[in-house]
Amino acid sequence: GSEVMLPQNLGSYGSSYGEQQDSSMRFVATYQAKTGRFNWLLKSAYIVEKQHFTDKQSEDAPLSIDSRILTKRMLVEGALTRYFGTLKLAVKPIVQKDAAESNYYKNRSANQLQVSTALEAIWFKKSWNIRMMARHDFAQKNALPVVHLAFQKSLNDLVKLELGGMHIYRIPDLNERFWIPGGSPDLQAEDGLKAFVRVESYSKYRTFSAVAEGFAHHMNQMIQWVPEGSVY
Repeated sequence: GSEVMLPQNLGSYGSSYGEQQDSSMRFVATYQAKTGRFNWLLKSAYIVEKQHFTDKQSEDAPLSIDSRILTKRMLVEGALTRYFGTLKLAVKPIVQKDAAESNYYKNRSANQLQVSTALEAIWFKKSWNIRMMARHDFAQKNALPVVHLAFQKSLNDLVKLELGGMHIYRIPDLNERFWIPGGSPDLQAEDGLKAFVRVESYSKYRTFSAVAEGFAHHMNQMIQWVPEGSVY
């Protein structure tokens, strides 16, 4: 399924008295079946999330910030998978509807619709595999496809090497647009490229592992949470 990463209250400076309260309620239903060479998966969810952040300059002072956000999400996600020998193909349609209400920005509310399809292909061999994924959101105007390509090879029984690259395109979620302090209703989509190399090594009996990863990452209009005033 899909998860929205909520910005966290990381702390405060000086005599600031910040408090954050989050609550959520989720209803999830999943159906799986296999017919012939096809595997089917259907997942639906209804999620309600509430975030409340307050801050003041001293213990007895009035609230300088009182931010409340209510987010409701409906999600339907499917997957149709078939194996062709060492090749795995999957089609994953997703429909997601988000609605948010904020007591800031003149009690502004917003809706966000995602209608996307992901295509996945994995080619397995004895000591290596190639993974390809492409996803496109048809509901967002001027949205660009997300593409991920990776090559993974086992150098021996204990060491695994992975090389890959991807195009990243992400629409800001409603929490990033409306969160107080720091949100912006006018955020633009992130658009960028990433290349990486990753080496993972296991102990003899696989009781622990170590990972080293290097990457180059270029992002346009990157969404970043930075300190403003006395709080994050």
